[in-house]
Amino acid sequence: MFKKKSFLIALVIIFTLFSFILIFSSQQIYIGRLYDMHNCIKDGQIPCRWVPALENSYGSPIFNYFPPLPYYFGELIFLLSSSLAFAVKIILFGSLFGTYIFMYLLVSTFTKKTKIWILPIIYTFISFLALFFLKEGLGLAWGLMLFPLIVLSLEKLIKKKNVNEFLFSSIFLALLILSSDAGLIFISLLFLWFLFRYIKNKNLVSFAITLSSIVFAFLLSAFYIFPSLLERNLLSNVSGSRYLPKSAEEKPKKNINSAYEILTGDLVISNFKQGSNWFKFETDTKTHSIIRLSKIYFPVWKIFVDGKEIQIEYKNNSLGLMTVIIGEGLHVVEGKLFDTPIRSISNTITIVSSILAFLLFFSQLKVVSYLLGYYRKRMN
Repeated sequence: MFKKKSFLIALVIIFTLFSFILIFSSQQIYIGRLYDMHNCIKDGQIPCRWVPALENSYGSPIFNYFPPLPYYFGELIFLLSSSLAFAVKIILFGSLFGTYIFMYLLVSTFTKKTKIWILPIIYTFISFLALFFLKEGLGLAWGLMLFPLIVLSLEKLIKKKNVNEFLFSSIFLALLILSSDAGLIFISLLFLWFLFRYIKNKNLVSFAITLSSIVFAFLLSAFYIFPSLLERNLLSNVSGSRYLPKSAEEKPKKNINSAYEILTGDLVISNFKQGSNWFKFETDTKTHSIIRLSKIYFPVWKIFVDGKEIQIEYKNNSLGLMTVIIGEGLHVVEGKLFDTPIRSISNTITIVSSILAFLLFFSQLKVVSYLLGYYRKRMN
């Protein structure tokens, strides 16, 4: 499929672009994001939503709104390699190499000209510019990588109109949604293009199939896209921060000095432990005391004292930090971020849709189809 000489030329160019990224651009932001994702996975916070290290370590719900797929993929590489830096290199190089491969496949599908490798290189250079010049261009680069693959899969779906092509196009579309903030823009452009073709050719069947594929993609990616769209009202409008919870009236200016602050009372705190979306500590409280935790409130943080939920106050400070009252005695205080109804329903939609996709794919296997056909004949 690939001519050896042109493929090697393209590979040299891609490696050159990748070298420029490694030498002149900062990978630290991607390493930080990947480390945050790793802490989520380690804690069992799946899907990852809350990250404690952001906003000067006061916490942020970044992965409730930020396309997470490149970092889920990076986490897999990190688990295999035990190197955050190596995993980030794979994420970056993979986006450039994948962009070239998928665009080459798309172009070669529609033309047989000898120098078709030139257009994919130009397209890959756009991905390079996103990675090199944009602060967080990884999402756009992954969107550019997946876009030609989606066009190919939709074209095959229109021609063959079978279950397998439907599943492939839906999955690729879902991956695009999970990879890039520009995913919805890409999908909108694709939808308008195919809509124009269907209207021109008066092919309502193909239009219905394509629309169904897009809808199923949204169901597969529901755990991310629905909270991201429907919970925008939970974010603050404070300038300079994209993912600051609404409870904060200003952006934290300094890094935290301690995980908590005793505002009033006489108590001793011990065995303080915390993870990506939880914390736990013990208190020996001499008098009623007020503790302010160095964590910004975001729905639905809940705090329990000896297993009983207590009220959280966060409107008494401009940073929206959670404040609680602890009574006299020995206590165990625990806090955890739970899912809102929107997040819980979205998670369920993704799980059910994924099971359905697996069953549909499994049913298309030749052995399964043969057995099903055999038992139908026996039953008749």
